[in-house]
Amino acid sequence: MPRHLQRLRNGIIVTAEFLAWLEQTLEQEAARHPGKQPVFECLRFHPDSRPDGTESFWWQLEWHPPAAAGHGVSEPIGGRTLWFTRAARHTLRDRCLDLHEGQPCLR
Repeated sequence: MPRHLQRLRNGIIVTAEFLAWLEQTLEQEAARHPGKQPVFECLRFHPDSRPDGTESFWWQLEWHPPAAAGHGVSEPIGGRTLWFTRAARHTLRDRCLDLHEGQPCLR
């Protein structure tokens, strides 16, 4: 089935499924982190292709005070501003963030 893809301003490609998951996650987590900004970090990436078509990818979503979050590029997602670290932008540029079994993956 064809997927709806979108390229963010920072060059990262995302599927509609990933965006829906991300919007829901940000909404759920925001109440636990009042006054903080979400930051998407890519901790490790290994470009091996798995049988399911995904690549090894370790990530985390952290919440930082606004002054600390602004060291990346922001993207408006689900009514919130999500920051991507420099490392995440570099690693994920021209790659596709998707969902596989309910978890973010790279394709």
